[in-house]
This record gives sequence, structure tokens and C-alpha cells, in this order.
Amino acid sequence: MQILLTDVMFPNKYGKWRLVEIQSFIQTYKCDIVCVNRIDSYENITYSFDWDILPKYFYLEEYDLLIFNPKYNFLNKYNTTIDGTIFNNKFKADYLIRHKSRHSTDVSFDSYEAVYHIFLQCYRVFNNNIKYPQHKQFIHLYPGGGYLSPSSLDIVHKDVKLIPTQEFISRNIKHHKFINIYGGPFYYQFETVTEKNYHDGPTRVCFTSMGNPIEKGAFIYQNIVEVYKKTFPSCNTEFISIGHFPAHPSITSMAPMCQETLSKFYRDEIDVVISLDTGKSLNGFPLGVEAMQAGCVVLTTDVHNQNVLNNYRFDSFFIIDPTNINDIVNRLSLLTSKDVCLEKGKALQLHVYNLFNYDTTITKTFKFIMDNIGVCLR
Repeated sequence: MQILLTDVMFPNKYGKWRLVEIQSFIQTYKCDIVCVNRIDSYENITYSFDWDILPKYFYLEEYDLLIFNPKYNFLNKYNTTIDGTIFNNKFKADYLIRHKSRHSTDVSFDSYEAVYHIFLQCYRVFNNNIKYPQHKQFIHLYPGGGYLSPSSLDIVHKDVKLIPTQEFISRNIKHHKFINIYGGPFYYQFETVTEKNYHDGPTRVCFTSMGNPIEKGAFIYQNIVEVYKKTFPSCNTEFISIGHFPAHPSITSMAPMCQETLSKFYRDEIDVVISLDTGKSLNGFPLGVEAMQAGCVVLTTDVHNQNVLNNYRFDSFFIIDPTNINDIVNRLSLLTSKDVCLEKGKALQLHVYNLFNYDTTITKTFKFIMDNIGVCLR
């Protein structure tokens, strides 16, 4: 079974769902990965080529790097058995990470039994430049990534299979075969719930943004911090931001962290994460699952009512209204109790594991692909 996965930045150290998804395909199918139109930076954050630092369970030592776009010839240093630059300009894509068992100077996408697009925009770019049967293609439909509204699906051929991640996407699918696998894959195979590390000292509250800070609610976070400090001036609480965030005297700003470091930081140092998606751009729900995995309490907006429509059943305590700052501040004050915080964090840990574990996400995805490839091959 040869599967090709399309992406826009692999190998990259950010994003638990992306790392889990790609590693699972590599582990199960020794899949190849084509980067169709690489994103090198977004919103002042650079996305480097992280071949060296990804954990060994990505098995990159078993892969060659075929470089189509001469812009990326500097990556040839990662090849040990081939000269990847001999593939320059063979296809309108940036590079192909190909398993060494398929060693050949000939590159043909016809050999793949399925193509899995991690984003809608990958499907668009791939099909603009490469001919491949539509009925053997699958798109994982995350909000954003090319999906901006129901009309975004107009470019998708009727024979393509779809895997929507949110109810507000699936309700608009009319002409395609699809399976609802809401949320995203956040657990590697055999990964389970890990215990939150208790830390002494102040309650630590965190906000993260790897995108546009206004859309992610950075200024709402600033307002929350200011009201909190006025309302509870004696509370021992620290406020932190990670990623793209405007300077503020009461908030400690930190640079983006690779996923391994971020998960450890959440587990060891952070008590509460506030996710303030404004709905100005299309994002899924919930944001902040990586923090929930680590045992943090996550207070999050839900601009599309996906807690109800996706049947997630998160306790209403964790769902916040960004226009009601006083209510958010009062909830934060309750979480200054370490016992309350640990209790609610553990409840969230168990809940997100039940929702997004390997079997409920990856196993279901693989079964959907195999069932439909079986139909295609008969």
C-alpha cells in the first residue's frame, strides 16, 4: 500500500495534531510526503526545515529528499544516498520526501494507491500541477488551510473523499462521500494520559498565538489581565504569552516553542490557558488541546457552537464569552486554588483523550481510506 501525503511545511516542529497525523502515516504505510508549496513564514513566525530535531519516530533516516524547486537545493545536505538536485524542475512542487525502498531516478505519482491531502489548499495546488485520479484522493478538511466557507468546496471534484473536522464544514457537504471525524489527532499510537506536575508558586495563566494576534484575541487577553489585576490586586498570579503577541507590561512574552518543549512547559509550569478565538478567521474548536493533554485548565471561546454541534460535551465552565470580561476574571480567580485547578485539569485530560485518542481519529481515518481504496481497486 503506497500512500502519498501532501503538506505545506513538513518537516516542522510545531503542531501536535500535524505531527501525530504525519507520523502515523509514516509508521503505518511508510508514506511519502510531497511539499507542494512550502510556507516558510507566517505572521512573523519562521517555519524552519526541522529534519534534524524531529524525534526518531519519524524515521527520516529511511527517506531521501527529492528536490524539485531549485530554491531548496540547500536541503541536499540531508541526503546520504542520492543527489536530490537531479530532480530539479521535474514537477511543480518544492520537494518530495521519499522512502528509500522506492529508490529510483524515475518519479511517477501513478505508483501511489491514494493521495491524502492534509489541507484543502494542498489539494488545489497538487491538482493544478500534477495529474492523478480524483477518486483516489482524500482531503482532511480543517478550517482554514484553504477552507474558508462552503463555496471553498466548489473546486473539489465530486469523486474526492472528504474527512471534515467540524460540524460547520460537514453540514455543507452535498456531493462527496465523507466521514465525520471531528477535532484532530492529538495522540500517538499507545500514547495515553500523563500526570500533571504540581508546581509551587503563583498561578500561571498563558495565551498562545501562532497566527494573527488580533484574530486570536490578543487584545482581549490584555483586557482580561488589566481587569484581573484591578479586581484581585493581591492575587499571586502571573500572565504569560507565547508566540506573536504585542508587548504589555503585565504579560511576560515568550518565543514559540517546538511541540516537545511546549508540552513539557504546559505540564510543568502552566496552570491555565486562555484561548480567545474571535471568529474573525475560520478556526476549529477547541483550540488548546495540547494544553488540556498536559493537564492545564483551558478556558476557550466557541464562536460556532461546536461544543454542542460536534457533540463534544465539554463542561460549560470551560466555555467563555469574550465580551464578558468580568465573568472570565471571576473564573480565573476560582482557579487560583491549586486543588480546584488540578481537579478541573484532570477532568479535561480524560475528556480530550476520549475525544481525540488514536483510535477515534487515526484508526477511523485509516479504515475510511482502506475501505474506499478497496472499492476503487475492484
